[in-house]
Amino acid sequence: MIASALLVGLVACVGEPDASSSTDRDSDQGGGVVIESGTAEQVAAAGDLSGQEGSISVLDLKNDAVAEVLRQDRRHRYPDPLTDLELRHGIAPQLVERGELTTDSLGIELTLSLDRHWVIQESRPGWLVFAPPSNPLGALRPVIVFQRPVGFFDAEQAPKEEVIPGDQSMPADALEEWIESLPQVELQRRLELEIDGRTVRRYDVDLVPAKGPINPECRPVGCLNMMWSGGSDWIVLRGGERLRYYEIDDEQGPIVVIAIAIATAGDPSFHDLADRFIRTARLGPSHPHPLPDGTIWSSWVRMPAGTYLAAGVPGLQLTFSRDRVVDQQAGSVTVGDHIWKGTRGLVGELVGTPEGPIATVEEAVAALLNDPDWETADLGTIELADHVGTVHQARLVSVVSVERDGHRRERTPPLVTAPLEVGDDPRLAGWPTMPGVLIGVIELDDGRLFGLGASVRSSEEPEDLTDELIEWVATIQFVE
Repeated sequence: MIASALLVGLVACVGEPDASSSTDRDSDQGGGVVIESGTAEQVAAAGDLSGQEGSISVLDLKNDAVAEVLRQDRRHRYPDPLTDLELRHGIAPQLVERGELTTDSLGIELTLSLDRHWVIQESRPGWLVFAPPSNPLGALRPVIVFQRPVGFFDAEQAPKEEVIPGDQSMPADALEEWIESLPQVELQRRLELEIDGRTVRRYDVDLVPAKGPINPECRPVGCLNMMWSGGSDWIVLRGGERLRYYEIDDEQGPIVVIAIAIATAGDPSFHDLADRFIRTARLGPSHPHPLPDGTIWSSWVRMPAGTYLAAGVPGLQLTFSRDRVVDQQAGSVTVGDHIWKGTRGLVGELVGTPEGPIATVEEAVAALLNDPDWETADLGTIELADHVGTVHQARLVSVVSVERDGHRRERTPPLVTAPLEVGDDPRLAGWPTMPGVLIGVIELDDGRLFGLGASVRSSEEPEDLTDELIEWVATIQFVE
């Protein structure tokens, strides 16, 4: 199972763009006041803050260490563009007060009237997560998740471990069909509501592992892959949770809201709270999904044959002649035929090392050759032709993890591929870990440095991958 920072009865994959974490105290561009002072312990102890008057300036998610880890992860692991909420208030998690909160992060203007304080735990295009302020940061539940799905995983895909975004085969409006197709998903109750003039279908469901196959990798009681929103996360239905789904009609694709609570028998309080929350929703005119076709937005996805821009590396275009698995983050893209094995092609914009910035091919090569954790070799210059025949002069370096205790441990090459803010962990802004890689370092006409690599998860040495590197570079193109 692929997972990352936040699992909310959901799975979050792995990449992201840079942003300021400044806040607006009294934004009139979307309502909801973001608080600027305190600790995670104070937030957890605060519980329901709705009875307090005025600004809660004692609470601060901005400087809390846990919140900053989550924000760093968003900046460096998720290539999805920033949402309007992130641009106004800074990267989630952020605490918002009572009042109206408006966002177009789902691709359609959504206004909520908050009668209590909430933490915006995650905000990405097509994906928005609210949590009570009493939740520990990053807690799995209880949460309310808004999602603009692009598709559902079918009954065969739902219990499988090796399923990733792009594998889904059911359309965005298939929520009820998905529930009915899986005997292990038990529908407890279905009813229809009307909210802001739109039909809303509500489903209460439980996962019953005894009635059908599940993915046992989701501990302690398994899970099912459910739906994908087009970005870096997809929802799973996890055992041990009480789930209430709301499907809100829209002519360009529904919005699905999920209230995820702890499976405590006879405790409907969070779902009652979710009902009140959803009933305040007002939606603007219909608009398409916020992530348009033609660009790979997800940090981990299977893409069919075709030509795409890569969100993780501005100006990078990829052309695939067959299905390919793409793993990307801010500044770098990795492409292969399989999730965990086989040869992978890599491309990353090189902006520095963990020690500081770099500006030339020679500086990048020196950083590789001088790292004690790697066995390296300077293989000279090679010509690499891209997809349209442009020839790049590349300095070729073989980089292999130093063998310890009889095996080569996977490591991250010492190259930073995304700008860092003060205090950020440079390991989050590098290429994926690997036992070894053959890297060609090039400089484009605009002065940007790139590393073009080929790697394989086996005992095969990187210098044997020259043909694979040439084949990989022939699928990429740098465009304006």
